[in-house]
Amino acid sequence: MASSQATREQLWTFHRYFLWANRHRDDFLARAVSTGLPPTELADLRQWVRANFINCAPWLGSLYVLVEGWRDLKLSDPEIDQQLRSPHVESLRRFRNGVFHFQKKYFDDRFLAMFNEGGPQWAEELHNSFGRYFKAWLGSLGFNVDFTKDEGGNDIAVVTTTRHPSA
Repeated sequence: MASSQATREQLWTFHRYFLWANRHRDDFLARAVSTGLPPTELADLRQWVRANFINCAPWLGSLYVLVEGWRDLKLSDPEIDQQLRSPHVESLRRFRNGVFHFQKKYFDDRFLAMFNEGGPQWAEELHNSFGRYFKAWLGSLGFNVDFTKDEGGNDIAVVTTTRHPSA
């Protein structure tokens, strides 16, 4: 984990935004699994997209907030820094704007551009990189984060510590 000028409080605040984005992602993935793979017929595909978009939109919108926080706090990590050089960052920014600012057109270009040329895969990789970053950061504070599954198959974080977090 690279150093930064961000204070511990700022990093905890930034982590909160990751938790929110992660919850939205979990909701999206659970919904997507329940609706199955995208159908091949256009009419069915539109219905599938609408069913999954309701959870995908807040996740991707929240993911861009992490990009903003990363830049504002001047954080650095080789993997994340490389991913943030992608043209998908601009598509993600526009997507976030489309989600959180009213658009008159249902399938506005702000939404569609994010789903072109590997955008969703890039978003998932970026999200996972933020997760890795925070796991390492929490480890540096004396927390150990592991994951297990609940009865429904959802990931649950199990956090243990060997020292008090203010130490």
